[in-house]
Amino acid sequence: MMGSCATWVYTNVDRKVFEALRADAKKYGVDIPDKPSGKVNASYGIVSVSADYNWREPEQELDITVTSKPFFLSCGQMKGYADQAVKSHGGTPKSIASVLALHSIDEQDLYASGAIPDDVLGKPGEYSYAINIGPLSIEFKASLTPPSVEVDVKLLGYEIGSFRLDPSQPKQCIKGNALLANAELCVEVDFSHGVDVGISGKVCALSSCRSFDKKVHIIG
Repeated sequence: MMGSCATWVYTNVDRKVFEALRADAKKYGVDIPDKPSGKVNASYGIVSVSADYNWREPEQELDITVTSKPFFLSCGQMKGYADQAVKSHGGTPKSIASVLALHSIDEQDLYASGAIPDDVLGKPGEYSYAINIGPLSIEFKASLTPPSVEVDVKLLGYEIGSFRLDPSQPKQCIKGNALLANAELCVEVDFSHGVDVGISGKVCALSSCRSFDKKVHIIG
């Protein structure tokens, strides 16, 4: 299943910025034609992405429209890659979308679904919690009787780890990669006042990396 995205507009894209973007793309085997508008196709193994671009040199504006992408790459993630590439050469996103991408981790970029009680899950004493950090998804299922937390970790929709934490083993660290991304994650649970979870690590996509260090309270 393939998808498309709305057009992203960038300003301050002069000839120098445009040529720098072409050079960056070439490093990854992607050819951006030396003309103001056209189509770009990129393939990385089983992943294929197509996009249209329109560079208006007098206005120093660049439009990018992803016309085809895999279902497991969100438009937010794709825009994060594009934003990083353009900004690294002095261009500016014309508008900031409230999407999950590889920006610094803050309240806009960190989404927590909240603890869902047992009557929703149908499992007495169990609570569910989910966090997405760019392409990294972390799901927790926590219980107080007995105290434990089951953790499932996915990167770009692919599972890279699954483990159980309890008072005898409250911490675990994992590493994994999937397609264009890789991640390092440590999860540590404090059971002394319910269930408090600390997550730290790093997520990388293409040449961009972001570190994170957050604490979330699930039960208690």
